[in-house]
Amino acid sequence: MQHKSGFFTFCLGLIPGMGQMYLGYMRRGVSLMLIFGGIIFISALLNLGLLCILLPVVWAYALFDALNLRSQTPEQAAENPDDFMFDPACLVGENWSKFIVKRHSLFGWGLIFLGVYSLYGTFVRPLLWDLYEKFRLVWLRSMLDDVPTLVVAVLLIFCGVGIENLGGLFGLYHIPVIWGNLLTLMVVVLLVNAYNLIDGIDGLCS
Repeated sequence: MQHKSGFFTFCLGLIPGMGQMYLGYMRRGVSLMLIFGGIIFISALLNLGLLCILLPVVWAYALFDALNLRSQTPEQAAENPDDFMFDPACLVGENWSKFIVKRHSLFGWGLIFLGVYSLYGTFVRPLLWDLYEKFRLVWLRSMLDDVPTLVVAVLLIFCGVGIENLGGLFGLYHIPVIWGNLLTLMVVVLLVNAYNLIDGIDGLCS
């Protein structure tokens, strides 16, 4: 590996992933950027400020990881090749590239969802907030605050992640799909509001 400037490694290392990319570890750098940005995205989408406590941990790891990568000997660098920090095969199987090709419609719907949600946040939500401010509709504010949480819960159900078995709780095991979906919605909303209460935020995700 070509010897890189320690000054630029430190300066770029202050941005998670950039130091690794400067040293030629592109996949490692992209992984750290995705992790750092993903934490911000999820905490903003769900109003989970508590998740932000992970950001300094990721930032410090990325910085010192870049400095350690620069100080490697050629032998150590050869034993530490560039690779993603998470393996797509662990998520969707060994044939993950074929999975993406087969599920291209799912990714298309995902992009449509992002577009619709962006339109909602840009145009619809401000209009509804104006209605709340004008008429003091408490129920409307509660609904607006819980929309991101409900959206995530619906996405989980759409992707096949939900409660199907209560494991004998109250004498129940397998439950009908409709009741499992409703229970999944309730659990996600309750968990998010519980986190917000622990974090000192209003229980309605405000």
